[in-house]
Amino acid sequence: MRDSHWDIILEYMEAHNELATGKFIGAAGRQNNKKLWQSLTAKLNSLGYGSKSTEKWQKVSICSIIHMFLSPIQYNLMISLEYQMHS
Repeated sequence: MRDSHWDIILEYMEAHNELATGKFIGAAGRQNNKKLWQSLTAKLNSLGYGSKSTEKWQKVSICSIIHMFLSPIQYNLMISLEYQMHS
């Protein structure tokens, strides 16, 4: 992930804080979440450094944001637990 990706992600999450918090309200909340992620994906892929699916951008973004706030030990434990759940 390049600095320009981070700039877009952070700017987008500031403008759409419900995307960062995962708090969508109302019957259309799930659909709004999907549309915002699709829009963010288009912006990130438009940079020209290759493209990822919305699901991959979600994982990259969420894991990277979590990594910023967790100690290395906590992060490695979280990744290990996630791997075990999917094995």
